[in-house]
Amino acid sequence: MTFATTEDARSAHALAARLHRTSVPALLERGYALVAQTHMRPFATIGELGDYLRLLQGIRDSLDRFSPTVYERPLGELIAAHGPRRDVPAMSAANRRRLRRLSKEYVRPGVHIADMYDALTRIQRQRDEWRRYVAEGVVPEVPLGLGDLQVAWQRVDAELADLDTALGRKEKLSNLPVERLVRTLAGLAAKSAVFDNLVERATLRGRLAEWGLEPLLTELSTRHVAEERVADELEFAWWQSLLEHVLQEDRALLGANTAIVDRLERDFRLVDEAHAAAAGKLLAWQLAGQWRIAIVDAPEETQNLRGRSPRGIRRPQRSSPRPPPSWRPSRPSGSPPRTRCRRSPTPCISTPCCSRTPPPSTSPRRLRRSAAPTRSSPSATP
Repeated sequence: MTFATTEDARSAHALAARLHRTSVPALLERGYALVAQTHMRPFATIGELGDYLRLLQGIRDSLDRFSPTVYERPLGELIAAHGPRRDVPAMSAANRRRLRRLSKEYVRPGVHIADMYDALTRIQRQRDEWRRYVAEGVVPEVPLGLGDLQVAWQRVDAELADLDTALGRKEKLSNLPVERLVRTLAGLAAKSAVFDNLVERATLRGRLAEWGLEPLLTELSTRHVAEERVADELEFAWWQSLLEHVLQEDRALLGANTAIVDRLERDFRLVDEAHAAAAGKLLAWQLAGQWRIAIVDAPEETQNLRGRSPRGIRRPQRSSPRPPPSWRPSRPSGSPPRTRCRRSPTPCISTPCCSRTPPPSTSPRRLRRSAAPTRSSPSATP
């Protein structure tokens, strides 16, 4: 809904409050009391109450000129007798005169009917409509207070129409079921802080209109989009407008072959799945290597882990509060392997930390052989 000024919004709110508190409840109470006098079924909407009142008024006007028995007798032949001759060419003139005299017996004394055909046709329509609202065999009757209730209904119906116009409703309030109408009016008449920042919201709407976002705002309000989804809707509208702008700038894109895009998408999916499968094996290999290194570097934790039973592993409360080193993140890939230093119990980098430590490629036995003195052969010359 959109209001031009704050006064229009306040006027619509006051109208809804008046309808909810006084006008509609009073009309419903009087309407149910009047309909109970006629043996008609209760009305479902305010509009249907208006149909009841128009029917009862028509019956009252007919009963002012005809006797109540006119609603109990068949009127088909009487209507045909007063109708044009071309409609019923088989009816004789004598029978036509007899039926016309018979129709005058239903007219009240001292009443002159100018157009008997129109009057009888109206009574026939009223009787058919009356049978839709009452049980079979119930004779039409006029209740008391019909005129006053008709005036009250006209006033309430006009106010509901004004409220429909102010709110821009497509479905009329008078056509809503009575229970739903009461709930709708209660919601419209409830106190709200919307009038406190109405001017600021109007300014903001004007700014959005300058940016070209007024159609989007109208659509969001019509669809009743939730607040948490507004950002997604705005992003979607931005991409859609960008695509429309690109298509307007370059008409050649409209003739693009979409099969190529589909093929590229399938190729990318296959490459991505193959990469994921290969990376999984490589990751498993790297983790296995790191576990082997950790088992060698931490023998105590390894024995502790091997000695645990499956039941003990399933119970975390029996585990040590501090995880063993073998469970901690190992060195990153690409770093040099670890070796054990003779001076420190912890592993260190492969570069020897002590100058006395021989290189890994030279064994101690080979060093002792190289340090031993060379014996002279017996055949050697002095």
